[in-house]
Amino acid sequence: MAVSQTDTMGFEAAPERAHSLTNPAAATHARLAGGSLLVAIASILVFQAGGSIIGQGTRPDDATTLAPIVDYFGQPGLAAVFTLGLVTVVAMASFAIAIRRYLAAFSPSPFAMHLIDLGTVGLILLVGTYAVVVGLGLALIALAQHADASAVGIFAAFTWLYDGTLNWIEGVAIGLVSLGALLTNAWPRWLGGFGLLVAALLLVLAAPALLLGYPESLPFGAYGPEAVWMLSAGIYLVGRGREPQVPS
Repeated sequence: MAVSQTDTMGFEAAPERAHSLTNPAAATHARLAGGSLLVAIASILVFQAGGSIIGQGTRPDDATTLAPIVDYFGQPGLAAVFTLGLVTVVAMASFAIAIRRYLAAFSPSPFAMHLIDLGTVGLILLVGTYAVVVGLGLALIALAQHADASAVGIFAAFTWLYDGTLNWIEGVAIGLVSLGALLTNAWPRWLGGFGLLVAALLLVLAAPALLLGYPESLPFGAYGPEAVWMLSAGIYLVGRGREPQVPS
């Protein structure tokens, strides 16, 4: 409600109006975050499909001898598929920067900002770990072409990083970013809740799979929802997301 005030000279001042201005930069950050996330999920899906087609089957994650590793990683053309993983690295790095700037535009509380920063650090760790995985994959391809016995040890490191460590980091990062978005009201509650569900599935079904000897099919109960969440969040953010209100 407008309120009139009288100054010391007796003149009535113009009424003060409660209003706010939108933050135009937030929409740009949202689009950058969404576009980056869509590029990332597209490159991941191509990476998975290309690896299965060129490798003539699924990756032998439980292999402890040289033969199955050579059969998979020795296929011509697989190096191109692993090089595509660098697109995922760049896309996720871009998402980490843009999503932090988008969420920060909603004037989060110190606690919410701390969670957002932790989520951003998690995404950066994810990028670094994924880059190492790509490097190990390319090393495995080179070793497999010469049937080098050291490929067995490299493959063990590759598997524990790709199917173990990455899932822990992904679960924590997605959960913290989703919680930060809920606390700042930066996107719909259903999307934030979906992100928390995906984080829980990754931490329960996928992350401890190798450690606890889960059946190979069980982690897919987390990977499927994760892909759907990435697609949903990417589409929503590309559509500008929400516009934060800043006091004028």
